[in-house]
Amino acid sequence: MEALMEAVMEAVMEAVMEALMEALMEALMEAVMEAVMEALMEALMEALMEAVMEAVMEAVMEALMEALMEALMEAVMEAVMEAVMEALMEALMEAVMAVTAVNCRLDINRLQSAV
Repeated sequence: MEALMEAVMEAVMEAVMEALMEALMEALMEAVMEAVMEALMEALMEALMEAVMEAVMEAVMEALMEALMEALMEAVMEAVMEAVMEALMEALMEAVMAVTAVNCRLDINRLQSAV
C-alpha cells in the first residue's frame, strides 16, 4: 500500500513538474516573442522615422537649392539686362551726338557757302 502511495505521489509530482515546466517554457517563449516583436517594432519605427527625416531634409535642401538658383539666375538676368540697356543707351546717345555733329557741320557748310 505504501509503495502504491509512493508510486502515485511520484507520478503526481512528475506530472505536476512536467506541467509546470511546460507552462514555464510556454510563458518564457511568449515573453521572448513579445520582447522580440517589441524590439523589431521599435527598430522598424526608428528606421522609418530616419528614412522620413532623410527624405524631408533632402526635399527641403532640393527646394532651397532650386529657390537659390532661381534667385541667382533672376539677379544675373537683371544685372545683364541693366548692363545691356546702359550700353544701348550710351551707344544711342553717341549716335545722336554723332548725327547732331554731322548736321551741325552740314549747317555750317551751308551757311559758309551761302556767304
